[in-house]
Amino acid sequence: MSPQEAIEKARAEGLEIKENGSMFCPFHKETKPSAYLYYNKNHNQVEFHCFGCGRSYSFERFLSLVKGKEKEEEKQRYSLEFIASVLHSRFIALLNGVGDSQEQLLANKALEYLKGRGFDENDIERSYIGFSKREYLERIEDFKVNPWLFDRARTCFLIYPIRDRDGRVCSLQMEDFLNRGKLEQTKLNLKGKGIPLCFLSPYSKDIPYIICEGFLDALSIEKLTPDFEIGTVALLGNPSKEQREELKGLAKANEIVLALDNDETGRRYQNELLKELALINPYIEGLGLPDEIKDVNELLQKKGVNGIKEAIVNSRRLTPFGNVKERVPEILEKFRIAKENAFPIPETLSYLEEFLKDGLLPGLYGVAGIPGIGKTTWLNLVCDEMAKIGCKSIYFLTEEPEYRLLLRTIKRENLKRFEELIQQDWIENRITFELTPEYTAESLKDIVSGIMSREGKTIFVVDSLHALQLGNNNPDTREKTILKTELLAHIARDLMIPVFFTSFIPKSLYKEKPNIGVFKEAGEIEYLIDVGIVLWKDIDTGNKDEKIPVSLHIVKNRYGKTGEVELLFNVERCDIEKVREGELK
Repeated sequence: MSPQEAIEKARAEGLEIKENGSMFCPFHKETKPSAYLYYNKNHNQVEFHCFGCGRSYSFERFLSLVKGKEKEEEKQRYSLEFIASVLHSRFIALLNGVGDSQEQLLANKALEYLKGRGFDENDIERSYIGFSKREYLERIEDFKVNPWLFDRARTCFLIYPIRDRDGRVCSLQMEDFLNRGKLEQTKLNLKGKGIPLCFLSPYSKDIPYIICEGFLDALSIEKLTPDFEIGTVALLGNPSKEQREELKGLAKANEIVLALDNDETGRRYQNELLKELALINPYIEGLGLPDEIKDVNELLQKKGVNGIKEAIVNSRRLTPFGNVKERVPEILEKFRIAKENAFPIPETLSYLEEFLKDGLLPGLYGVAGIPGIGKTTWLNLVCDEMAKIGCKSIYFLTEEPEYRLLLRTIKRENLKRFEELIQQDWIENRITFELTPEYTAESLKDIVSGIMSREGKTIFVVDSLHALQLGNNNPDTREKTILKTELLAHIARDLMIPVFFTSFIPKSLYKEKPNIGVFKEAGEIEYLIDVGIVLWKDIDTGNKDEKIPVSLHIVKNRYGKTGEVELLFNVERCDIEKVREGELK
């Protein structure tokens, strides 16, 4: 379909479109046309795009929305609007002494809780906060939305209406205020629909937007209106792929201030968003939260509205493109965190101290070697010895079952059975997975960060890189290797942990001297890894010997010097240790 044919078809539906394809956007109010029908050469189709609200659709999807073919979806949306309206009205009525006395008591406890967070009755009215006992919410399924599976016997909830950029209720967030924080992320939304950004008021392209994590954080900033012309958006947790795309559209048209929580998780979200949004808008700012304040709502509680105003005034530029002078504090902070996140090197592995004087710093460590030379044995040894000094490790293995990995530990520790292994105090610091197909390279970051949220900082091992799978639409073998290495490098950088992976040496290089080039796809891996480790032996040395001479070569080292160490691989005991003086003679 040509652009002209699309224009004529749209006009037949009553839309006023100029010859160049421009029009008023049918999805939001505007005084100047900001929407277009145009031919996308990359997609080989006519598409709709609005520069005002950022919406983009194929022409068929656009026309279907305009013609009202998706009225069922809109009906479902408005069912949520209806629920929110009912729950809000019931809350107000109960606070005014109407209804069951027991329910009035609970509603007043909810009001007391909100007042403790810095809000009053006007904030409740303005934001449409509702209240419900559990019994009503359990009937939510009648409205064709996803029912939430209640855990334990919750009694009542505060209900926060989640609105999209057009001001429509698209989801509900529930908080068990009697058990604060337990259900902060519990939401009800349309079947099959993700949760968009939460706008506390309809979108406007003429005002700056402050991005918060939680609903009450956004509501805290809303208390500044109408004195401050600002908009607020809440992520309601880890920003989804859909939310990130919506934020990019927001950043194109608006000034953006990031006001995420002042903790490790919030700083991680902020860094991830900054990297994406700064490519679109290089002038992203960060809210000037005091060091002792966790989030915007805590700032409201402790310093009031004036404290939030001061934080906005003190907002600082977060763009990664600033000059060095501007970024020195940020750079020094990253350096400090990297040093703090370094793991000590156990005494058993003291031969590494010559090369890694500051310990195991966050970064990507590649371990290459021919089959049977002890790559898995050595990395398992590293994880065991780290566990003994109290450091957690996550080991993903693809080449063999999990029990065979732990059998190596049993042999080295001179234990007789698994029952003896689990009696070791340090074994609780080992976390192992078999890398089955559902564990893809793309999913590893979420898995590791989820474990770290419970266990604290850890080292992470993938054995091996080449057996690790990608998701759908796999590129060719060479590109797969590069992409998987890039994904592991991102985990090391973003989570600030040491990440190890094993790699095979191509047969054609078996007789080469150890160098960075022995890594498969070395031209790309060479630039991505921080430390390159090669386990090496004379190719003529038999594998049946009880002890095989092996050399460990540091062929690349961003943290120190390169060099080699002579080791002995005890095949029978599954152990690798430094050669003692005179042992090889």
